[in-house]
Amino acid sequence: MYAFFRTILITFLWLSLLIVPYALIAYACYAGLCGGPEAEEMRTKIGVQIWGYYIWLYPLIVFFCLYFSRKFAKGTIHSMVILVIPLICLLPAIYALSQERSISNKYRQQQAKYYSAQPNDFVCASGKFIRYDRSDPGHFYFFESQSHSYGVSWGVTYFYQYEELKNFLAANHIVIEQCKNQKGIPFHL
Repeated sequence: MYAFFRTILITFLWLSLLIVPYALIAYACYAGLCGGPEAEEMRTKIGVQIWGYYIWLYPLIVFFCLYFSRKFAKGTIHSMVILVIPLICLLPAIYALSQERSISNKYRQQQAKYYSAQPNDFVCASGKFIRYDRSDPGHFYFFESQSHSYGVSWGVTYFYQYEELKNFLAANHIVIEQCKNQKGIPFHL
């Protein structure tokens, strides 16, 4: 039974080394290769250093533990305890991955909210709507989605004047009077 559990632990250790390529990519991304507020928040909240340590320190820990486990492999419990040490060292990486997932979900929800029609937006057609902020008169946003084989992309066009918006909609075969909010009120100034 001892040999069975030891073999399973050794297999997990070798598989755990797959975190090194992920750590290398995450380190490069959060160190500045990737941009945007999501990467910035991950850089400040999680820290880049944790992935830097997993690039070089974690493989050293694993290989030292494999060596000493082999040295104490004469049926003692010391070999098993030594093999558990690298798995305990994975706990900070698991925490960092959970933080990354929560940050990504937060930004994904914000993006979904931004690119969906709000109660005050005027929907012209499926996937096309006008956002007009009454507190900032004279500024209009036209949102338009396009479906592709790889997903949905959004285009946002900004207008300074009502006439620009009206001409743009006319050029795209959209009558501005057909754009209505959730209450059924057509768009007008």
